Amino acid sequence: MTVYVINQCVEFNSAELTLTHQNNVEEKTSLPAAGGRLLTFLILRNGEPVTKEAILYEVWEKEGFAPSTNNLYHYISLIRRLLSDLGLQDIIRTLPKIGFILEADVIKSVETPSPTENALLTQHAGHSLSLRSYFQRLLTLKQGLILLTTIAVLIVFLFINLSLRKVKIPLFPGKIEKCDIFIIDKPINSMGVKIEAYGGEYTDTGEIQSLLQNSYFNCNSHAEIHYIRNKLSTLIYHCKVNQVTKSLENCVNIVKYHPEEAQ
Repeated sequence: MTVYVINQCVEFNSAELTLTHQNNVEEKTSLPAAGGRLLTFLILRNGEPVTKEAILYEVWEKEGFAPSTNNLYHYISLIRRLLSDLGLQDIIRTLPKIGFILEADVIKSVETPSPTENALLTQHAGHSLSLRSYFQRLLTLKQGLILLTTIAVLIVFLFINLSLRKVKIPLFPGKIEKCDIFIIDKPINSMGVKIEAYGGEYTDTGEIQSLLQNSYFNCNSHAEIHYIRNKLSTLIYHCKVNQVTKSLENCVNIVKYHPEEAQ
């Protein structure tokens, strides 16, 4: 839809076929279809003389209507009167033996959506908003799933870590330099070691020290030693302790077999 602003004060809407003064936009003056086509043609040829024959062809015959000179003069008179009522006098002049000319100081066109276009734009905006809301909900759901997955992993990790710590039995004296020593699993019978539960005397800490000396382990920094022994083998895990998170890191193990005890 095109709105033409004539002399910076009157608007002609070529789709609605209405004239409006900019000081009173709520009051609109309607033009008949032929009058609207005629004014549009004159605006498009603003400042140019147009013959009566050209007008009759473009406004009536080309649109499938029978051309009539009487109709032409009738609609020229109507348009002049309506424009005069809106403060625009004598902008359409008669050119004797030629035709007419529209002379306006300023004419500019402003493209605005028609009612149908407005409905389509509103519908498109609604769809865009719906799609945006859908993707926002989808993103929120995805973030929620990631959060739940992270929480589940943390719970499993904590469960495993707590389960491991729950079966650790401290040895006496319980330390070699900065290493805390723990027996893993059931400390009596199945491992064949002498220990009074939870802090009794362990009879062979020398075995641990011997294995440490023959390995790359050291107890110069905080670490945990997890000791597992049965009739077949001795297994030692050496894990560094992260002093910030208190978690175990860089765990390494060594194994010593006891074939003589298995016989």
